[in-house]
Amino acid sequence: MFAKNNQISARQSFRLLTYDLLGVGTLLIPTALSGLCGPDGIFAVFFGTVASLLYLKVLRSVFSDMEGGYSEYLTKICGGFFGGILKLCYGIYFLLVSGYVAQLFARLVLTDLLREENFYLILFLLLLLTFYGAAGGIEGRARIYELVFWFLMIPLFLMLIFAAGDADPDYWTPAVSASVFGVAEGSYYVFLCFSIIFLTLFLKEYIPDEKKVYQSGKRAVVFAGAVVAALYLILLGMFGNGALSSMEFPVVTMMSRVQITGGFLKRTDAFMFGIWFFTLYALLNSTVYYGGTVLCGLFGRKKKKESLWVLLFVLCATYLLACVFYYSDAACTIYKHFLWYIGTPFVIVIPVLLVLIRKWTGTNAKSQILRKSSHMAGITAVLLPFLMLSGCKSAEIEDKSFPVLLTVSDTEHFCRDWLNLKQSGNQVADYNHLKIVLIEKEFLEDEALMDELLTVLEGEKDVPQNTYVLGTESVKDIAAVSDNLGEPLGNYLEELLETMPYTKKTAYPTLGMLYQEQKNQMETLFIPCVGLKEEKPAIVGYETWKRGKPAGNTGNDAAMLSFFTANQLKEYTLELAQDYFVRLTNISCKQEFSEEIEASGITKKRVTVLADCEGELLYGKGAISYEEAKPFLEGQMTEYLNRTAAEALSGGIDVANSMKKLGGSKREWYFYYRDVPYEYEEDISIEYKVRIKWID
Repeated sequence: MFAKNNQISARQSFRLLTYDLLGVGTLLIPTALSGLCGPDGIFAVFFGTVASLLYLKVLRSVFSDMEGGYSEYLTKICGGFFGGILKLCYGIYFLLVSGYVAQLFARLVLTDLLREENFYLILFLLLLLTFYGAAGGIEGRARIYELVFWFLMIPLFLMLIFAAGDADPDYWTPAVSASVFGVAEGSYYVFLCFSIIFLTLFLKEYIPDEKKVYQSGKRAVVFAGAVVAALYLILLGMFGNGALSSMEFPVVTMMSRVQITGGFLKRTDAFMFGIWFFTLYALLNSTVYYGGTVLCGLFGRKKKKESLWVLLFVLCATYLLACVFYYSDAACTIYKHFLWYIGTPFVIVIPVLLVLIRKWTGTNAKSQILRKSSHMAGITAVLLPFLMLSGCKSAEIEDKSFPVLLTVSDTEHFCRDWLNLKQSGNQVADYNHLKIVLIEKEFLEDEALMDELLTVLEGEKDVPQNTYVLGTESVKDIAAVSDNLGEPLGNYLEELLETMPYTKKTAYPTLGMLYQEQKNQMETLFIPCVGLKEEKPAIVGYETWKRGKPAGNTGNDAAMLSFFTANQLKEYTLELAQDYFVRLTNISCKQEFSEEIEASGITKKRVTVLADCEGELLYGKGAISYEEAKPFLEGQMTEYLNRTAAEALSGGIDVANSMKKLGGSKREWYFYYRDVPYEYEEDISIEYKVRIKWID
């Protein structure tokens, strides 16, 4: 049996504080920083973390002088009247934070886990669970959190490692480009989220050693700061600044985009939801519990039964506030302004004032420690996420259909047809397993229709962001041969892309990539077009998606060269002269930017692509010897790449996709073309320089 002595260890307090810091921080900080300071948000994370550590030193000066609970300490230092006012202010602060966290928690469950349930019911069940945990005191929760801590953190770290492989460092640039005011705002936002560390004042009641309280708080801030910093870089690298700044819960979206090796887990966002369930539950439990504590101290309610009534009042108020926040954007805005201008300054200033009062008056605060019973309430918190994952929606599994292919061809009534598809006969369409969106060319090349399509699909949380996007001349023709494939057409097309012998599957655009490019408007994507070869679907061409908009058909040569430049080809085989074929492998390309003044006095901007690769000569009836062919074919290779790049550039297509690299390589170009992107392809030239290491 566990001892019930109203005490927890320093390790347990570290776990509790880490949960409190990570819950809201990982959900909200990335989007806010992206909007405030872009790539320089990483500096804001650093400064905000440092500010939190300095704030913790101020808190240490307070709880080192405490002998009991913080509520009693306020009375001892400030007297009954002013101490009561401070307790009331803390109570209001906790109620508002609890209401906002509760609606955030319930909304996250509603939009990303139980999409067909009722918000009021979800909120009620979450607060019922919170009551059960808070009523049991702190010891039971601390033990459970200690037990499951690494069971949650290790999967999170593994997911971050997998996601890091999809991050594009080009999106981290240009660094040091945000205003000082923007970075300062971002730093304050991080500090605002981390200011919940003031809960160490309340933990002192359960850990008499002030040094241990301080060390556990310090470790929690450093740990949370490191996780948020790594998460921000990964999210920025995956989505780009424009897309990240407009996303609601980017970390959850990231989980749906991560591909686990082996393909055994397609919807990792649902699998990893337990992390945010636990962290948000912990923060909600803390704010409700300590809100009840200060209100009990305000009204002098010390008995167990009276404390439970106060706790019920806090939960009822939390429920009402959560409903207001959920249905009123204005209320959320007012709350954010409150937290920005009033709430956070309040929790900062009060400890400073207490330190000053203690220094000036020499008051020795002594109080009697509050005693509460505890039990293992957290067990329910462990089990609930798994119960949620069992599929308790309004439609049972036999009443659902699971399409793997979505075809789009109707240019007039797409939205109507989409709504009809959601309910087909007696079955509800569940798009969690969608693999391919196949779009007819006429639709794909219409900017307004594509904007409407992507807006509709992005609003459907069921549709995975890692769904591939394909084009075709005729959806009807492709669908006509589906019965001869031996498997569903969607599965066949997905396998076609992922088993291509020459191209990596990461080269092909997904819905998520189209969403983010609508907002980032930085690069050129090539959407494969499917036609029929020998009565089977095959890739026959590419449609260009240029800076978030359709840009017409592109030949295979230009698309393959773009994949080559982006290091997205496993191998590249070309016929460079009659009967001379070259197979290139281990391809590595990097870009350089330069300017030169021509004889006419015009400054020409040049993008140079340096390509290093290994080459294998495949030849037949050539007129020159093997050794003579090598330098000749290297020159032919260079000439072919430059010719293909020039032809594409004349049509406004940059096969080097070089604009997205300007932030890190040519800042002055970046800031100029950021405002006039349509001039970029007109002003540059592209030159390839190829070095082949021949393999005999």
